[in-house]
This record gives sequence, C-alpha cells and structure tokens, in this order.
Amino acid sequence: MANRCGDCDYLNYRDTKWDGEKVWCNKKGYYVKPGEVACDDYTYHGHRYGRYLVTATCNILNINKDFKDNLFKAFDLVRFEKTPERDYMYDCLEQYDVVGPIIADYLYKDNFREVIADSMLYNYILPCYKLIKEGNYEEAADKYIEMTYTLIDFYMGENKKNVRER
Repeated sequence: MANRCGDCDYLNYRDTKWDGEKVWCNKKGYYVKPGEVACDDYTYHGHRYGRYLVTATCNILNINKDFKDNLFKAFDLVRFEKTPERDYMYDCLEQYDVVGPIIADYLYKDNFREVIADSMLYNYILPCYKLIKEGNYEEAADKYIEMTYTLIDFYMGENKKNVRER
C-alpha cells in the first residue's frame, strides 16, 4: 500500500473540519483527507494510527502487554501491508482515522465500557486476529470494518446526540 496522509507525522488529529472529513496538515498548512496518497513531505517516525478501538478494548479489559503487542502487530500487518488497494477500504480508513478516536473516547466514558469492550473483544477483535493468523486478511479487514460501523451507529447514529449517559 502507498503511504497515506493519515500516517504522516505532520497530520494533527486534534484539528479537524467538515465533520471530521479533513485533518490539518502542519507541513502544508491546510486540511487534507487522511486517506489520500501522501505527498513528498511524508514523514513517519514509528507511530501507527488505527489502533484506537483495539487499544481502548485492551486498556479497559486490562489485557496483558504481550498479547496487546501481538494484536497490534497483527492489525498493523493487515492495515499497512496485506490489504489490497481497494477504494472502499481507503474510504473506511479515512473515516476510521477521524471517528476512531471519538468512538474510543465514548467507550472509555461509557458506564458499560467493560461489557462493550468484552463484546468487542470476543465478537470482533479475536475473530479478526484468528483470521489474520490464518492469512485471511481481507476477511479480517471486513470484520473490523463491521465492528467500526456497529460502534459508529451505536455511539453516533442519526438519532443519537453523540453521547451516551455517562
């Protein structure tokens, strides 16, 4: 996969516009879509975006560091190396890099965070991990996308006011 703006060190996810559709680029001085192919100024120093929901789940459930690191490596493999270049995938990643942190924040603040995180782990994250280990990368990506859209609907659906009782 080509480098994407969403992984660049210059992107500032704390500054978004148009309902999160674009993110501020500190290098260019204007808003860009995270899913776009990166420019020649692309820099990457080791951070990985896209771990928001796995990180939140692991932190809430106190998953041990070794297993959390294994999950990170597996999901990074799919996102950055094994996912074929498909338009719908980039659309999803672009949206995920904006809504992922928002959903994670809602999850951390939810009174039922342990129950929801447990459901995420057993219904989505572990099945994705198993698919990755079996080499079924596209199926794993599709399962993760399903989880993301389920959470978007749960926390940010049309009839929600972007908050749950905390």
